[in-house]
Amino acid sequence: MANMLFSGTIITNGRGKAVCTATGMSTEVGKIARLIQEVGPGPTHLQKRLAELGKFLGILTIAICIIVFVAGTLIRKEPVLEMFIVAVSLAVAAIPEGLPAVVTIGLALGVQRMVKRNALIRKLPSVETLGVTTVICSDKTGTLTKNEMTVKKIYANGKIIDVKGSGYNTKGDFLFDGKKIGPKEIGYLLTIGALNNDAQLSDGGVIGDPTEGALIVSAEKAGLVKEQLENNYKRIEEVPFSSERKLMTTIHEFNGETRAFVKGAPEVVLGLCNSIYEDGEIIKLSDEKRNEIHKTNREFADSALRVLGFAYKTVTDNESVEENLIFAGLEAMIDPPREEIKAAIEKCRNAGIKVVMITGDFELTARSIAKAVGLEGKTMTGVELDKTKDLDEIVEDVSIYARVNPEHKIKIVEALNTDFHSYRNRHNTPPITQSKQFPQIFHQATEQ
Repeated sequence: MANMLFSGTIITNGRGKAVCTATGMSTEVGKIARLIQEVGPGPTHLQKRLAELGKFLGILTIAICIIVFVAGTLIRKEPVLEMFIVAVSLAVAAIPEGLPAVVTIGLALGVQRMVKRNALIRKLPSVETLGVTTVICSDKTGTLTKNEMTVKKIYANGKIIDVKGSGYNTKGDFLFDGKKIGPKEIGYLLTIGALNNDAQLSDGGVIGDPTEGALIVSAEKAGLVKEQLENNYKRIEEVPFSSERKLMTTIHEFNGETRAFVKGAPEVVLGLCNSIYEDGEIIKLSDEKRNEIHKTNREFADSALRVLGFAYKTVTDNESVEENLIFAGLEAMIDPPREEIKAAIEKCRNAGIKVVMITGDFELTARSIAKAVGLEGKTMTGVELDKTKDLDEIVEDVSIYARVNPEHKIKIVEALNTDFHSYRNRHNTPPITQSKQFPQIFHQATEQ
C-alpha cells in the first residue's frame, strides 16, 4: 500500500501529518488478529487418537455385550433380565474411566521434563504435539537471523574490502585479499556514513534505523566515533530520505567550508556524480569506472547484501547540493544468521522434521539466508502463491517462501496439513509416534 502508516509502527525520522482511516479490528493489525481467531485451535493428534480409541472400544464393547447376552439367553437359557444386567455391567466395566487421568499425568510428566530442558510449556497438549511434528514453519528476521544489520563488504579506492565482526559489536578488522588494512584508506567513506545518520548506539543496541546503526558500527570499527565526528562536522541542514528520491543529504560546517554528505541507492547516487575519490585524490568519473561500480553493486546484491552508495561535495552558493557530487564508495550489509541455527536445522532434519522459512523479505535475500543456514528446496513468492490453485500438491517441494503476508502464512500451513494427511492416506503411513525409532527421534528433536 502506498502512502499508508500502520498501527504498531515506530517512526524513526521525518515529519508529516496523518489521517486515521481505520481503528480496532479494521486496521491491518486487527485483520491479522481476526485471521488468528478464525483459524482457532483444532484437535491435537492425541485427541484424535483418543477419539479413535474410544470409538473402537465402544464398538468392541457393544459387540461383546451382545454376544454375551445372546449366548446366555439362547444357549444357557438364563433369565433375560439377569443376562441384560450382566451385559450392561460388562459394558460399564469395559469403559476405561482412568484413561483421562493417566493421559493428563503423562503429559504433566512431559512438561516437567521439558522444563528441565529450559522449554516453557503453556498448555499440556503442546508436549504431545511436539512429538508428532513433521514440519516447522519459521520466520526469518529475528528467528533464523539476529535482526542486526551488519556491514560485511565495502567498495572504496577500487577495492572490495571485507569487514569482520557481527551485530552491533564495534570490534572488527578490515581485510583486503585476506590482509588487514588500516582504516585510513576508507576513513572518509565511513565518516560520511556516520554523519549522514540519525541513529544512535545505546547499550549494545540501536535507537533508530538498524541500517543506519550498522553504518555507525562500521565507522567505530575504524575508530571513528559519531559523537566526536559531529563535534567537528556540525550539521546545519538536512534533506530527509524519501522513497521517491532514494537519497538522504546532510549539510555540515567544517573548517569554514560547507560540505554535503549524500547516501542512498547506489545507482541514484552514482547518477549524480561526475568525480570519484580514490587514494586521496579527486579524479573524473569515467564510463569504465561507472561500469565497475555498477558491476560491484550487482555482485553485492546477488549475495543478498543491502547496498548503499555514498558521495559528498563542497557546497557553493550557486549550485544544488545534490549535483556534481564526488563518489566515495559503497557499503554492503546483511542481517546475519544466528550461529546456532544451522546445527538446529540439521538436528531437525535428522529427526525427520522439515524446516520451512516464510518471510516478507526479497526472494534473493531469502535464498541467500536459507543457503547460509542449510535450508534446501524450491522458492515461492507471495505473488506466485496467489496464482497457485493446487498448493497442497506442490507444497512438499517448497522450503522457502518470500514476500508473503499473514494470509499467505495461514494458506501455507493449511496446505501443509492437507498434504500430510493425503500422503498418509496414499501410502498408509503410520504416525511417527508408532515408529520404533520414535524415542530416539523425539530426544533429538527436543535436544535443541
